[in-house]
Amino acid sequence: MFFINMLLCGYIAYYLATNYKRFYFTKGTFTGALTFSNEGILLKHQFIPYGEIQQIQFTHHDFLGKYNKTSVFNPSVSIGVSNQIKITLKNQEVHSHNFQMQHDYELFRAFPYLNKSKTSYLWKQNSI
Repeated sequence: MFFINMLLCGYIAYYLATNYKRFYFTKGTFTGALTFSNEGILLKHQFIPYGEIQQIQFTHHDFLGKYNKTSVFNPSVSIGVSNQIKITLKNQEVHSHNFQMQHDYELFRAFPYLNKSKTSYLWKQNSI
C-alpha cells in the first residue's frame, strides 16, 4: 500500500511540474482576418471605414503561448483565441468577433491607425 501511495504522489508531483507545457486546443477552423489600415478595418472580408465607427472595444489580451494556468486540471498555455473585438457603428449596428493573436505585441500595431483616424477605442483586459 505504501508503494502505491508513493507512486501516486510521484505521478501527481510530475503532473504538476510539467503541466505548464500543456496547450489548450479549440475545435474548428479559423477563417477570416482582422486587418487595420489607414482607411478602415477589414473584418472577415468586410471593409469598415473609420468614419462609420462610433467605438471599438477590445476584450482580453490573449496570445499564442500565454501562461494561463487556472487549475491543475486545466491546460496552462493558451493558443491565443480568447480575444474579442466589438465594433459599434454610428448607425448602432454592432459587429462582434473573436480573433487570435500570435504575439503579445500584435494588437499594439493597430493603435497608431486608430489614433490617426481619431477612432474611439476601449481595452478591457479580463483574466481568462
